[in-house]
Amino acid sequence: FPSHDTSAASVPGLSPVKRNVERILIAQSEITSFLKYGNSQGSQSQRLKFWSSGLSILIGSPVFGTGIGSYSAEYVKENNKSHKDAPAKEGQAHSDFVMIAVQGGAIGLALYVFLLFSTWVALGQSREPAMRLPFFILVVGSTFNSLLWDSAEGLLITLMVAIASSGQINQRT
Repeated sequence: FPSHDTSAASVPGLSPVKRNVERILIAQSEITSFLKYGNSQGSQSQRLKFWSSGLSILIGSPVFGTGIGSYSAEYVKENNKSHKDAPAKEGQAHSDFVMIAVQGGAIGLALYVFLLFSTWVALGQSREPAMRLPFFILVVGSTFNSLLWDSAEGLLITLMVAIASSGQINQRT
């Protein structure tokens, strides 16, 4: 398997631009290695492995999912079927959308997307439509990481939904 030295990204003498370019090149190399060889050494290829495993799990329970809180155990089962030489002990989806789809199926994912869309619309109609920008950033972040899994980011998403909802309630009364 091709491998790259990831230490260049952390060399203190590199400028921020060079460091970011190096990180992008490493990510591209990891993704290519995963797609060509199934090699999951590195953070980006590991993330792709989590997502592909999540989709495999979802195929087994597409409508209702596998249950709230089940992603880690289901990932371990799925991973250990095909990677007996490197068994997993736990797993995290690194995407709220994948995690919710696996745990709640198509119904759970549809409800989550509806919640996000409703929040987006409500924030646009509020007195502070600029709140849409941080919410958009959180949604994009949730695509590539499990922000709901992390307590601070999950709390921020919850607060934004509450703020949007309170604006809608105040407008109706």
